[in-house]
Formats: sequence, structure tokens, C-alpha cells
Amino acid sequence: MFTVWLTSPKCVMQTKHLHDVTFAESVRSLALSFPETREDAQRGFPVFKVGANTLFAWMSEADDGHVDVTVKLTAEEREIAELLPCVHRASDVGRYGWITIVNVAAFPASYLRVLVQASHEAAFMSLTRSVRARLSAR
Repeated sequence: MFTVWLTSPKCVMQTKHLHDVTFAESVRSLALSFPETREDAQRGFPVFKVGANTLFAWMSEADDGHVDVTVKLTAEEREIAELLPCVHRASDVGRYGWITIVNVAAFPASYLRVLVQASHEAAFMSLTRSVRARLSAR
């Protein structure tokens, strides 16, 4: 679990439901909407991968019900995202370009989609050319 004390108080709010679908399900649907994506579990968290094992996002749900999402971004994308109060460098893997969006209920949905998509695209492009071609041919 990610520690909430690293975030702004604006990010800590009760989880709301969007049309009877929890935010965890919304994030899951978003991540799985990208091509060649699958869900797995790693260290007790739902993770989303492209190709065989290339991780591009993971999600955790805190005890109070809020959902956090962690994605990998370029340096420029991270710099912009970290200006928002609900975003911080991910613990343990932040030095590799990962950021955590704390409480996606308090985060703009359109920007969440942009960040998850950017992470997916970077993960896809990190695959070898032959793997990308094989996956694209499906």
C-alpha cells in the first residue's frame, strides 16, 4: 500500500461511485482498453502488462477505499504530472520514472486516461520490434 501522508489533504476523500461502478473497476476497464493488455497480480496488487511481462500500470486500494494508480512516464510527463497535488514519485520505483496518482476519485479522469495511455505506449515501444509486430498482427 502507498502511504497517504505523502499527499495533499485534497487527495484524501471518500471514494465515490461512478454509475454504480467503483473507481477500481473504472481504472481496470481503462487499463484493459488498450491493445494487447492483460491483467495479472504482483505483490498483492492488480498490475497491467503489455506483451508477455512488460508492466505499464498497477493499482492499489487503500483501507478507506480510495484507489491509487502507479504508471511510468517520461521525465517531461512526470514533471508536469507532479505539479498536481494528488501525484507524487512512487515509493521504491520512483527513481525509474514511476509516479503514483493517489485517490483517482480526486483526479481528472481525462488526464488519468492520458497518463495511463502514455505509460502503455512507452511499455509497448520498449518491446522488441519482432514482438511488437507479432502483437500488432493479432
